[in-house]
Amino acid sequence: MKKIVLYVILLLVSSTALQAQNPLPLNAEKYRLLSAGQKQDEAALKVTPPKAALFSAVVPGAGQFANGQYWKAAAFFTLEAGLWTANIIYDNKGGETDTEMRQYGELHWSEDRYLAEVYRDAVDLSLWTGNNLQVVDDALIGYSAEDRAMLLELQNDSRFGYTHILPETKTQQYYEMIYKYLGQFGVGWDDVPAPDHYEISSNLGKLTPHISKYRDLRNESNDYYQTATNMLNAILINHVISALEAGWSAKKQMAYFRVMPQYRRGEWIQSWQLQVRF
Repeated sequence: MKKIVLYVILLLVSSTALQAQNPLPLNAEKYRLLSAGQKQDEAALKVTPPKAALFSAVVPGAGQFANGQYWKAAAFFTLEAGLWTANIIYDNKGGETDTEMRQYGELHWSEDRYLAEVYRDAVDLSLWTGNNLQVVDDALIGYSAEDRAMLLELQNDSRFGYTHILPETKTQQYYEMIYKYLGQFGVGWDDVPAPDHYEISSNLGKLTPHISKYRDLRNESNDYYQTATNMLNAILINHVISALEAGWSAKKQMAYFRVMPQYRRGEWIQSWQLQVRF
């Protein structure tokens, strides 16, 4: 019993002496050190999850780089560069093939032959009120810009029975129409057996060599453009995945300092331990 009392007295004396050296009680001093460690914890983060996600949303791999995950950063960035390269390559191929298709159309499809058919129909229907025009080898020749405008305008007359209107300028639609609607524009191709060949519905599926070649070029160009579009979609997905991964990794891989207060030689000291969660 005496030993217990003596031990309690010695403990009280020790505590009083320690409080005289430190203005804060033992528990308060320990709490202060732990709080300081928490501040160090926040300061030690490489980048916050929202920032990491934002970095990678703008440039895939940037958030991973900020997280210190350099191999992941290289992978996302390399994929991004590869996708953009593929997009540019296929977009250029689509443009080159489209140009080739248009040039092929200019060589083998003649607006003069088509307008000759419009002119003959207008005369037959007593709708032509302009000058007498000349047709040579199924092609209209010697006509003026005013004559052309009148013929294109007549396409709108329901008595012709036309289903489509050839644009005044050579737009993308212009080059689409001369192939897709052969019942009306097939007369313009230079290797059709007769001007009325494609007015017979059973002949619509029988493409001439020049029309077949034009179709193949058109399909090839569209395929290239579609692949370029697919690359753009993949680029968007890469941005989203990179942003999500960067934010998730930044949250999971937060580096922080853990304070380990220790009481030595009558005072509390700080012992730091760096910990990383993966």
